[in-house]
Amino acid sequence: MAKSDTPHIALVGASSLLGKEIKDQLASAGYPSEAVSLLDLDELAGVITEYGEEARVLAEAAEEEILRQDLVCFCGDQAMVREHMRKILDAGHVALDCTGAWLHEPDAVLSLPSVGCVPSLQPGCAIVLPSATTQILAPVLAALGEAAQGLSATVLVPASEPDESGLKELAQQCIAVLNLEEIPDAVLGRQQAFDIWPDPGTSSGTEAGAAEAEYLRQLGIIAPTIAVLRASVFHSISATLHMPGQEVDAVLESLAQGGLPSEGDAAKGQARIDSPVRVSGASGVRIGRAWADSQGGTWLWVLMDNLLARAEAATSTIQALLPPPPASGNSA
Repeated sequence: MAKSDTPHIALVGASSLLGKEIKDQLASAGYPSEAVSLLDLDELAGVITEYGEEARVLAEAAEEEILRQDLVCFCGDQAMVREHMRKILDAGHVALDCTGAWLHEPDAVLSLPSVGCVPSLQPGCAIVLPSATTQILAPVLAALGEAAQGLSATVLVPASEPDESGLKELAQQCIAVLNLEEIPDAVLGRQQAFDIWPDPGTSSGTEAGAAEAEYLRQLGIIAPTIAVLRASVFHSISATLHMPGQEVDAVLESLAQGGLPSEGDAAKGQARIDSPVRVSGASGVRIGRAWADSQGGTWLWVLMDNLLARAEAATSTIQALLPPPPASGNSA
């Protein structure tokens, strides 16, 4: 730990969509500006950003700066994780990987506060947050318990998962489609605008959904059959879940007992968060709809602001690992 009473945290990739969310949450949690280093790629060094109400300048993610921190949170480029992670661990420091780059390493330890899984602070520890797909499914499956046996899930992944570059390319694709122009696909891999297609998996050859199933098993949660689709959606992740032989009322009761009540009833004047657009900015996993099928089973429509939820998981993990900031340390 640092010699001062205030823990020192580095956000590597602070300009990313996820980095901005984590930065804002740390500021709101009372971590003072001087305790949070905002680092990024060389070409972004010098860019002005903000922390709370204070203007800040992004610094280069140099090895010397990274290794002097109590905790390093990687929230941008995966290459930065691969470049610095082993050095951090060898130095006996702690790193939190929010990018997924370290998920397959044997020394990776999962953290998912939404299901009560936060590892203890250990020198040389590599803590990894699972993917947004795992994060939307895990709380629902944990609440259902044995009722989740036989469940199947189809997850729609938005363009914001590859960060802001994905959002920009989807917008460019929409314009290109309407203008009958060539479709740019350097980030998304193929046309995602006005289209939907199954995600074949990662570049390492892992089948889409298989990694999430393994993460769920590591969390002690029954893993369903998972299909991952890339959808023409800018932001927020959603999933349909099917439970054969489970009645709707029983499913909703289990979810409510697990802290996941269904959304409001429009007939009673209550807003229903039942689409990726409406869930943007909403905290946690939302049960948008539940309905029965003709065979006595239940369908669920589940939604989550992917960036906000991942940032909340990262911030909760940091707060669990490090001492709280001083009571007077408020940067706002």
